[in-house]
Parts: sequence; C-alpha cells; structure tokens
Amino acid sequence: MTTVDVICYKYKPLKTGELPLKIKVCKDRKTRYINLGVSTKAEYWDFEKNQPKSTCPDRELLEKLISSKISEVKSKHNSPSLFSNLSDMLNQSHPLYQLADKIAWEKFETAFQPLYCQDNGRPGKPIRLMCGLLMEKPRDFDPFGQAGLSPL
Repeated sequence: MTTVDVICYKYKPLKTGELPLKIKVCKDRKTRYINLGVSTKAEYWDFEKNQPKSTCPDRELLEKLISSKISEVKSKHNSPSLFSNLSDMLNQSHPLYQLADKIAWEKFETAFQPLYCQDNGRPGKPIRLMCGLLMEKPRDFDPFGQAGLSPL
C-alpha cells in the first residue's frame, strides 16, 4: 500500500529561514521525499493538519500545487491492491484484451453447452476459458524444443 502526503520539512530550513514543502511517499515500508520546489515560513504552516494556515499569503497557490502534485504521484505509484479489478491491472490497449470484447461468447456457450454434463463429476471449466485458451495457443508450439520429435 502506498501513502502520499505533504509535509513541511522543518529539519533542514533554507538559508532564508523558510521550510521546504515536500511530498512524502511511503511504499513497502520505504519512505521517499519529493521536493515541491516551494517553501514557506513556519508561522504559515499548520503542522498538525499538514496544510497552509488561513493566514498564509499564498495559500490558494500552495493548495493547488500540493493537490496536483499529490494526484500526480498517486497515479504514478498506483499499484494494484487486493481489491482491484482485474481489468484495472491488465493492459486495455492490448489486441487480445480488445478482441475479448468483440467475440460473441454466448454463441460459443450455446454451441458447446450440450457437450458438458451438468450432474456428473467435477464441474467443467468455463467455456469462455477453454475457447480463449485454444485461440491463444500458437499453432507451431513445440513444448520439447525439437521440431522433429513428437511426445509419446
């Protein structure tokens, strides 16, 4: 899980006495800081809420910059979680992904349904899975790496 937050880095003040603003990214128990390139005085920063105080002269500008940078970092570090959809993890521009939406899978299911036994033994694999695997299988697949030999 990745957490992204803004901090006013008070441990290394600049020569002007201002404190730099940084984005704190925590991922896999590792912390990284990304400099925003702006700084503010300590009296204009609320350290409990991690945001500029209402008395800060550049409050609107800082808030816009912070929110845009946080959203940019979140989208960059967005990793699939346990509760993500499979479609979010797959490359949706891949030709096979696009082909899967164009195939009329219902026709395959109605054609192959009589060949499956509903009440005998373990349930069969889904028809869409079996047809998809057959379409994906390369025609010249040689599992043994030797074109002249065939398996027993």
